Amino acid sequence: MEKGKTKNPKVSAPPSAFEFREIPLAELSESRDFAFRKGPFFLEGLRDSIRHSGGQKMEIAVRPGKDGKYQIIYGFRRVEALSKEGKPAVLAKIYPKLSDDEALRLRFAENAGRQDYTPYEIVMICQELKDRFKYSDEEIGRMIGRNRVSVNRYLSVARVPRVLKRLEAGEIGFKEAYELATRAEEFEKMKSAPPDETVKKTAPDLKPKLDQVRKALKESFPGVSVSIRAGAKRSEPALNIYGLNLKHLKAFLEAGKNIFQPFMEE
Repeated sequence: MEKGKTKNPKVSAPPSAFEFREIPLAELSESRDFAFRKGPFFLEGLRDSIRHSGGQKMEIAVRPGKDGKYQIIYGFRRVEALSKEGKPAVLAKIYPKLSDDEALRLRFAENAGRQDYTPYEIVMICQELKDRFKYSDEEIGRMIGRNRVSVNRYLSVARVPRVLKRLEAGEIGFKEAYELATRAEEFEKMKSAPPDETVKKTAPDLKPKLDQVRKALKESFPGVSVSIRAGAKRSEPALNIYGLNLKHLKAFLEAGKNIFQPFMEE
């Protein structure tokens, strides 16, 4: 499958010309280039609908594939449900000429009305459009109906596997996932950033005081850690605190005067 263009991809609506008819399931390609569903889903609802209504209610969309069969653009779950029910054919819109960009837009437009993607799936869709199709954040936003800022947030979560795993499991919502991912990225940047000249000059003097603060924090607030980066003045270092539970914030602030006293001495 050809990659999407990195500059000025086609953004016009997909062609409206299509043929509407049933095609045998055996004529469908196994290609899953447009299968963007990532989470688990249940087929029973679709199978019940097919069983009780006497057949398929919503059509799928396909285009001629390079293997001589029809490549599915959307409707993968419907095809699987029909197959499980022993149906021999599927009702489809057949688009005879459809580029990859047009197929992608058609695929996401079909889901826009139902808005049934989970936050995890949207994150993975953004990542796949970025990595596999080489779209920019703006282009991804136009493709899936989100703005550039939202796409950037989805991609931030995709870059932190441990946060992404919790989002997939439903342990956290997207808002919390984004906050955790942002903090994780900031922490990684801080660890990898080369020390500036001020840090080099003052680090030996700060170390004993930093060790003293860490010890006090460990005793009073298990799980909390700090990073102190020297500022322009030794008595005014930049402070980063990680792992602080908000319900302990009041106690932390009250204890802060004593804990951070080593850095407040002139």
